[in-house]
Amino acid sequence: MASPRIYVDFDDVLCETTRSFVGIVERHFGRRVPFEALHSFDLCESFGLRRDEYAELMRLVHTPEVLSAFEPRAGARQVLEAWTAAGYEIAVMTGRPPSSSLVSRTWLATHGVPHATLSFVDKYGRPDPNPESLRAGSVPVVALDGLAQQAFALAVEDSPEMATFLAGELGVPVALLDRPWNRGRADDVPRIVRCRSWSEVAAAFPHP
Repeated sequence: MASPRIYVDFDDVLCETTRSFVGIVERHFGRRVPFEALHSFDLCESFGLRRDEYAELMRLVHTPEVLSAFEPRAGARQVLEAWTAAGYEIAVMTGRPPSSSLVSRTWLATHGVPHATLSFVDKYGRPDPNPESLRAGSVPVVALDGLAQQAFALAVEDSPEMATFLAGELGVPVALLDRPWNRGRADDVPRIVRCRSWSEVAAAFPHP
């Protein structure tokens, strides 16, 4: 019998991704926007960028140097270790482009993040900003309709849109990690529980 699986998003769930964007945007585009002011998941909107500036930001933040420097979210590894010990399989699911495969796997290993799989999901229909760094087809990408065919005991997300998709289309309980861009959103969706930290995730779902 297969182990029950837990869906765990990567960016802003396992690591502090968008906090690092604040400094990058200020240095490269002269926009000073505090992290707590990022009220939209659309970073082009949150940072007040033009579309060409946003495309350049995506290129910059998906370089190995930036991706490898992200700090881990406090408590994430410990909770995943407890779930793994309890017999759950951790499926890390990311909307990152497939060109980030190597640095993403290296980051997980470097920080000792327990996981059985790492999958790249076309969550947002974004083009790969660094396609030249990857041989075509070498990293499979899961479409949303393919994701909808998978079974999970629990999901941990920061995107209100993905949290709603998982709770609605898959019927999965979702721990929505509190971030400025998801506040006031998805709180009335059945099966979604807002958690301010990984310790709150563990308290809300001790036995997923």
